[in-house]
Amino acid sequence: MPSRRAALQLSIMTAGAALAGCLGESDEAGLTQLDPPAACADAAAAPDVALSTPQLGDPDAPVVMDVYEDFACGHCRTYTEEVFPTIQRRYIDPGRLRYRYHDYPIPVSEWSYRIASAARAVQAMADETRFFAFVSAVFREQSRFREQGLEAVEDAATAVGVDPCPPAIAAAPGPDPALIHILPRRRPPSWWSSAGPRSEK
Repeated sequence: MPSRRAALQLSIMTAGAALAGCLGESDEAGLTQLDPPAACADAAAAPDVALSTPQLGDPDAPVVMDVYEDFACGHCRTYTEEVFPTIQRRYIDPGRLRYRYHDYPIPVSEWSYRIASAARAVQAMADETRFFAFVSAVFREQSRFREQGLEAVEDAATAVGVDPCPPAIAAAPGPDPALIHILPRRRPPSWWSSAGPRSEK
């Protein structure tokens, strides 16, 4: 295997109108459900551990794809529900692609940060497979964030077989900088791919 291959770099971002669509979803009337459910009053938070970038696929796959999403963005939900399953079936599962997920909360809603914290709690509790399952499940609950946000987090966690209390606790008090990985500025949903093996830095 050559030590260096010619790389094809793609930067594919949503158009300005797509970003405007996400920004148009701002919670102007404020938030509800900011406290964890009573059933979680005595529950433990997720383990305080260092979290790596969640990823799927063969670590030695010839192509790496980095995806940036915001949990409160409707276009990100559409991507996760309609595009990601095809990418997983055609490229990730056969070992042709390594897929890496990055949070990119934009100023749409405070739930952008809250749900990202909940997802990282799932990652800390379980594994990356369960993390990606939670991402898909919680996007399906997106319409409930404003009025039933923590219930939506609990339901998504339960759907993927995870104790719902630690994610709800992570989402309740607001963004936790220790859990949210904010990376270079891109418009969500967006992705960058590089052909050829690439070393981690």
